[in-house]
Amino acid sequence: MVSTSELHLLLSKLKNLHWLNLGAPALIADQDSIIHLITEKPPGLLRGINLWYWDKISFSSMRQFLRCQGQFLLELDLGWCLNIGHHDVLPIVSSNCPNIVALFLTAHYENYRFWASKFCKSLFKN
Repeated sequence: MVSTSELHLLLSKLKNLHWLNLGAPALIADQDSIIHLITEKPPGLLRGINLWYWDKISFSSMRQFLRCQGQFLLELDLGWCLNIGHHDVLPIVSSNCPNIVALFLTAHYENYRFWASKFCKSLFKN
């Protein structure tokens, strides 16, 4: 397991990262600081990021990250990030991540069909 300070140090040294898996962050107490670091000084041209079970990340941090880095993302995993409602994040993803091909929202089930049909119309053709 990696602590917040250790992850800060590691990410500050990486320059050519394309895929970043930070799922299940048991020791990352300040998740927003990690997202701010990745937003301000990306460790490379991120094509995918896994933030599975990031339960302390704020919507404002996620919004800023997607506004700054979303155009490069192909894959985004926000499964079990229950403090970020999918009704908040889907509009941000749809407007800032034009190249996304995989979006994971595991456990974001409230009104899922409504929001998915609104942003993924091709999935719900009748």
